[in-house]
Amino acid sequence: MSDSSIYWPENGHWPIFNLKSDEDEKADEDKKLEQAKADKAAESMRFKKAAKIIAGLESKKHIKIKLIHQLMLDETDYAISRYMQKESIPSHYSKIVKSHNCIDVLIKGFFYMVCKMKYSSSLDLEVAQLYETIKKNDARLIVYDRVGLIQKFIHSEVDKFYGEGSSDKIPANHMRLLLSVSRLHLNLSDLSSKDNSYSIYMNELSTSTANYEYFNPRATEVQLGKQFIPRWRVRHIKPLSYFYSRRNRQKISDIYNIDEALPLDTYSQAALEIYATP
Repeated sequence: MSDSSIYWPENGHWPIFNLKSDEDEKADEDKKLEQAKADKAAESMRFKKAAKIIAGLESKKHIKIKLIHQLMLDETDYAISRYMQKESIPSHYSKIVKSHNCIDVLIKGFFYMVCKMKYSSSLDLEVAQLYETIKKNDARLIVYDRVGLIQKFIHSEVDKFYGEGSSDKIPANHMRLLLSVSRLHLNLSDLSSKDNSYSIYMNELSTSTANYEYFNPRATEVQLGKQFIPRWRVRHIKPLSYFYSRRNRQKISDIYNIDEALPLDTYSQAALEIYATP
């Protein structure tokens, strides 16, 4: 046989193949089997959890609302983490954002520590009244619009204290943080409502408003020296569900789309299986 009939690698070296031993192959298979068992156990636990949540419900609408709301609750911590990262919110805000008096603390801290305004019991009362109105939300305003009320209130009070136009000198980053944390808190407050249908409605309203704003952006007045960013409002209008995992958002969509013409038992089984899927 001549040398010309023998294959020689171009670089003069034979490739090194990463061959696994039989023991390694078996270990890999064992890991896959263990993971499959763990996934099956987790799926079974989620199914039982969901079945308990909808136990006794005889309305497809109520079953849908209950399971979708639970999926939203399941994603809360994950969504908070993603939101805070996206908004560049320092980690120490993670505790206050879940507290019932978050807005009260934020606004008072802003007035007295950032703006150095003189303490006023009447101002504290106004802050409390504003928060109560925003929390009740009788007007069914989305989170973005309610936070807009907070911003207007702060500007108004700063101008009252220091004089007209003083609010233009408010430290931009402090205000940005206050508004970002307020949006997160109000999203969580809506989600924790005892009325699950309200939580879902506010989420859907914010989603539809963000979609409309994307395709029909409102005119934006840009202050001198600041950059114009197209569709800036869209990012802040989006609800907390925007930060859910793709898998969870798909589950919510799948439950929404279950055929309501199905018999109740069949509908319930389909919804439970969607919820339980890893």
